Amino acid sequence: GIGRTFQKLRPFREMTVLENVMVAVMGHTPHPAAAREEAFGYLEFVGLAGKGSVHARGLSTGERKRLELARALATRPRLLMLDEVTGGVDQKTIPGLVALIGRLRERGLTLVVIEHNMRVIMALADRIVALHLGEVIAEGPPAEVVRDRRLIEAYLGGAYARGA
Repeated sequence: GIGRTFQKLRPFREMTVLENVMVAVMGHTPHPAAAREEAFGYLEFVGLAGKGSVHARGLSTGERKRLELARALATRPRLLMLDEVTGGVDQKTIPGLVALIGRLRERGLTLVVIEHNMRVIMALADRIVALHLGEVIAEGPPAEVVRDRRLIEAYLGGAYARGA
């Protein structure tokens, strides 16, 4: 199946972190004890095992991003769409999120990443499709796409594209 994360984070704020993931697990594991064990495994994977009993409202933005990933993984997707996975987090948090997403790739999960942070994209992508105003303006391996004049013009400005 397909899983996804959302740019705007909306965990069940009054539920614990573990309960948030259990909601997703219960779709395919109806037995509470098994669902709890599986959900805890996802929390371990994303680095939130120590936060299982904390209410989601008490998490930082970076931790809520990790919770969002755990909830998406709990649906057991083969393809995972990540919407602005580093958006809204401080710069110190980004490398940990990138490393976590890299571990998803290593597990063989197919990822579609929507992201404006080019450093993140360059670290994660095998292939980039760049859109501007709904139109594909560049497509290919990261090293080629970042040199594309249309991409530079659209995202960095005309003066940059002309070498000024």
